[in-house]
Amino acid sequence: MRLLLLGLFFIGMSIAYGQKSESNKNWQFGVNGGILTSSVSSSNNSFDFSPKKGFKTGTSATYYFNESFALGTGIEFERRGFTSEVFNSGLQITDTSRYICLDCYYASEVDYQSFYLTFPLFVEYHWLMSDISIFVKGGIYYSLMLNTYQDGYEEMYIDNIAGLPFIKYGFEPGQYRNYFIGNAIDVANTYDGGILLGLGISYLLHKNIGVFVDASLQTSIVGYFENPEMILIQVNSSSFRGGLFYRMDPKKNRNKQVSQQNTKD
Repeated sequence: MRLLLLGLFFIGMSIAYGQKSESNKNWQFGVNGGILTSSVSSSNNSFDFSPKKGFKTGTSATYYFNESFALGTGIEFERRGFTSEVFNSGLQITDTSRYICLDCYYASEVDYQSFYLTFPLFVEYHWLMSDISIFVKGGIYYSLMLNTYQDGYEEMYIDNIAGLPFIKYGFEPGQYRNYFIGNAIDVANTYDGGILLGLGISYLLHKNIGVFVDASLQTSIVGYFENPEMILIQVNSSSFRGGLFYRMDPKKNRNKQVSQQNTKD
């Protein structure tokens, strides 16, 4: 999966930058920033997941084949996060045990905060209305995890009476709590990737300088946890951001080419 995402990314980059040898008049460069919210998809119904607010900021480079179609990429710094919660009422001594302690329980709540360097690759389609452009985009993204942190606990309670059968297995009645605080890079996957979709609007302020806002959705196809014994989840993210862009002036480049041609003649 990692090789497939990297292969598609570099193929798209080669196509875009290959156009640079012909002309740089259709390039647009920008900076952006905004808020990001993570969500978790999982087939495990035992866990509850809640989103946490994050952010993303970065730069972009877009090549316009014509007024409507463009190919873009960039580099973005993202913070994604979510909370994982579970509460199981009733404990078994073993998975095959017939005895269940109904007065015992297991619970955990852990916050995860992850930092990524993300490389999107997308195509855009624009509807132009004078200085305003409405656009949609779709593509893929590949993310390298820089670091991740966890903050939470897991707790187990064994009742004094109903939990007596647990004693011969080394468990004493009472309440036990284990805290998780600090770096969690050893339990999380070092990369992420998936599908990117977005919708936005841009406005040309003056000549080649403009502003834009867009909303996008990143749907992951890579499991968040690297440990195969942990549950399989995908962390998706939605973002709303704004930014500035600079579009290279095609008239200036065209006049420069004409001037150079006249000089040669």
